[in-house]
Amino acid sequence: DMVWSMKQGKEQIVNFDAKIKNYVADVFAAMNINYSVNVDAEIDTLIKNSTAKRNILMTVKEAINNVVKYSNATEVTIIVKKIGNAITIAITDNGKGFDTNATKQSGNGLLNIKNRIAEINGTVQIESVVNRGTKILALVPLDAVSNVGW
Repeated sequence: DMVWSMKQGKEQIVNFDAKIKNYVADVFAAMNINYSVNVDAEIDTLIKNSTAKRNILMTVKEAINNVVKYSNATEVTIIVKKIGNAITIAITDNGKGFDTNATKQSGNGLLNIKNRIAEINGTVQIESVVNRGTKILALVPLDAVSNVGW
């Protein structure tokens, strides 16, 4: 679990890339899901705000949990990188997808993702096609993650 990542002063124990890779490896260990994780090396130095770091990590965690619970995916890609003046978080799967207009959200997963990213002034876009998979794309402005005291 990533609870330890929320404690102040513990952010530098393991880098951002390792935190995500370790979590994904643990969750997918017993599953037949192939995955790739690509986190820009500069992410650790760009995300200085502990709330932003926690919210991004928890967003990835929630998205991965949704993949496991609902998607029946066999392939998952997780990308966290700087594009322009934003941190981009993209989680894509080849699972069963869903109709984003008709889906009743039985759980809090997608709502939690939207709320966590909104808390750090970001936006979330969810694209899904039935029988073709889902993509969660979050964009967080650099100025929202770079202030230590924010």
